[in-house]
Amino acid sequence: MPELPLYQRFYYRLLGAVYGFTYWTTHHKFLGFRISLLVKLLGFVPVMISWRQNLKGQVLGLALLFGAWVLWVYWRAKRAGYKRFVAGKTAVSPTDNLIPLPPNQKIPVKASGVFGVSDREEQVLMRPAKYWRVPLGDHTVMVQPEPGRFLYQFFSADTLQNIQRGWLMHGMTPHSVLAVTFFSSWGTEPLSLRTLYQGGDDDSQNKRLRTIYLCFDDADDERAVRHTIVFDAREKRKA
Repeated sequence: MPELPLYQRFYYRLLGAVYGFTYWTTHHKFLGFRISLLVKLLGFVPVMISWRQNLKGQVLGLALLFGAWVLWVYWRAKRAGYKRFVAGKTAVSPTDNLIPLPPNQKIPVKASGVFGVSDREEQVLMRPAKYWRVPLGDHTVMVQPEPGRFLYQFFSADTLQNIQRGWLMHGMTPHSVLAVTFFSSWGTEPLSLRTLYQGGDDDSQNKRLRTIYLCFDDADDERAVRHTIVFDAREKRKA
């Protein structure tokens, strides 16, 4: 994130740390209780102390505000999916030296976003996944939220809307990612009223706008996947 001003880098790192903390405490337990529940209860300890000590007025008000703020932080983090995407200054554009991957070559990634199978969907965050392109041109991302269980997303040059390089803020360190936005009819989430009544053909009405985030351990893998997606999009425009 060197292109961002220092104050923005500090803010996004702090935000990522908050998201990482709230996610970890929500998904781990201590003595059978979620750690997030214990943190929320601790947030109201000042309220109980103020009440017991008969400290009313501004002191009690500040204690209540602090407890409410802790609850709000957890609510806001969950609503955001415990992550924040910060786009680079420019979107990825086609170049003259695109080298796409051969069909069915699987590339390891860490995936974030909404993935699903025919009967369920769920949010995943930085989970192990595989990306590949099939011979007919469809792109597949298969994510493993836990051992022995797999979820999917599919897109093509026809459904691709945008691809950007940027950073995913989750934890102390920003993660360099590709953000891939596309229309998808895969999954079980109900269609919004806007989608149902926006007009157009039936196929377009059955699609939802999705963004998934792909993080790579190897820069060459990131370049290969980016070239493959942009290459297909450019060839589609030529057709």
